[in-house]
Amino acid sequence: MATETALLPPTVRDAALALYAARERVRMHQRGYDRLRRRGDLQATSRARSEWGLAILEFIEASVTLAEAKDHRRAAWAASTSHGRMFSIANPGHAQCERAWRDYQEARKTGNMTIVTAARGQWREAFVAWLQELISRSTDEDQQHLQEVRDLLDDSQRLDPGAAPGNRAAALTRASREHARQESIRRDTMRDQGGLQGWRPAGP
Repeated sequence: MATETALLPPTVRDAALALYAARERVRMHQRGYDRLRRRGDLQATSRARSEWGLAILEFIEASVTLAEAKDHRRAAWAASTSHGRMFSIANPGHAQCERAWRDYQEARKTGNMTIVTAARGQWREAFVAWLQELISRSTDEDQQHLQEVRDLLDDSQRLDPGAAPGNRAAALTRASREHARQESIRRDTMRDQGGLQGWRPAGP
């Protein structure tokens, strides 16, 4: 008769490699998303945003898997090799994640795997909640940009109802360039943060 065996987490090395690959996918999808956000194509932007969000979710799961692998090696050691903060910059939206991360590190120090597992689960939930807020905020920004472009085009048509399509296209280009400028500022702020608002996973 077949016996059921518990699935063990991957090794720390394998989990770290998977996390690195997940981070690269986030960067790739973010580059594509940033490009599409400037074009005013809501459908394409929405699709790219969804792919970006799924890549971040994969990154979160990979981060949790690495943490679990380290816990199974030795939880107290895992706490000693982890960063003091989740994010390299302070942001009000990070508070819940930071609190769950600190609680998780304290739980690791106890060496009690029941406590460690529960704290790790709470940290994952906070991490996913942060992602949901990030996607919601990005969605609002995209919709606001599209509305600004539409308003600009409407204004140009009211001022000159007979305006040639080329002039309307120029207005769209100006609005998109302004949006791109704002996005460039945002990307410069996040460039050193890996596209994840400064999340710094613990090394292997």
